[in-house]
Amino acid sequence: MGGISITSSTGNITGNTVTNNLAFGISLGSVSGITLSQNEISGNSSNGLVINGNANQILENAIYNNNASGVLVASGNHNSILKNSIYGNTTLGIELAAGTNDSQLYPTLNTLYTWQDESALPEIKGGSSIQGVVNGTPGQNYKIQFFANSGLSNREGKRFLGEILTTSDISGKAEFLANLKDAVLTTGEVVSATATRLDLDSLPLSTSEYSASIERATDEGNHYIVNTTLAGIPLHWKDGEGDYEIFGSVTTGGVQPPAGFAASVENGFDTWTGLEQLTYTKRAQSIANSGKWGGNADGINNVVWFPSSTMWQDSTEAPTNVIAVTRVRYNALN
Repeated sequence: MGGISITSSTGNITGNTVTNNLAFGISLGSVSGITLSQNEISGNSSNGLVINGNANQILENAIYNNNASGVLVASGNHNSILKNSIYGNTTLGIELAAGTNDSQLYPTLNTLYTWQDESALPEIKGGSSIQGVVNGTPGQNYKIQFFANSGLSNREGKRFLGEILTTSDISGKAEFLANLKDAVLTTGEVVSATATRLDLDSLPLSTSEYSASIERATDEGNHYIVNTTLAGIPLHWKDGEGDYEIFGSVTTGGVQPPAGFAASVENGFDTWTGLEQLTYTKRAQSIANSGKWGGNADGINNVVWFPSSTMWQDSTEAPTNVIAVTRVRYNALN
């Protein structure tokens, strides 16, 4: 026998434990507007939750160790399935029968980068950066939710990590890069995602199945955190080693800098090299060295001094009471 069967009512089902039934855990018949939240649905002999209806909300439930799918949308559309912990079920975490939930496609995740710094300030523990794409109709708004799982075997979502909003382009494709502050993975954890279609008021409609999980990108060794994005994701310096070169005769705009200028630059790099973590090596000037403010996106950092306030303002567009400006280009994934 099944657990709880709802066939003709609306309202909320909250805070129940539904376990060890001989069929499903909870079944929603041809009903609309039901909200299931903070229920524990586990150990049932069939699907944990079966939905036959429209516009139901499945929110923050624990649905695990059922002997079929965690959630089966057997019929109906606009059923949102958000922030749940769904894992350890025999088949899929979320299963959509053909044509249900607007046939919403799940995202494809491409790259995962995650980091943790236990010595960081209390409000910055680490984070994850996740790149992927979801396909659908042009100009559609989506909520992408991300989940940590203990392995790659099932498409499920055990631990909610965070979410972003994205919109598909004219071709129906929405490429996204999610920087999730404080979303720290433990050793062996992988990441999956769902896509939920939103209406014009950003209210949730149909949720997809879980995507396949992906593993974190290969660690590049010890990292030196140079800076962080607004989301707390660090900009890494891979190994603390670097080369530097001085442009020509260190003239800028035809103006010769003071005597000893180059020696002062070298002394500065030597001082940094004195630290155990850093090693700078001077090299001969290369053809690629431009000596220009801003430079190109070529992985080479240019440090440029301006001999006059006019040149400073014309080049950087910064006021003269600002003594230094940094332009940063970075790859958020590495």
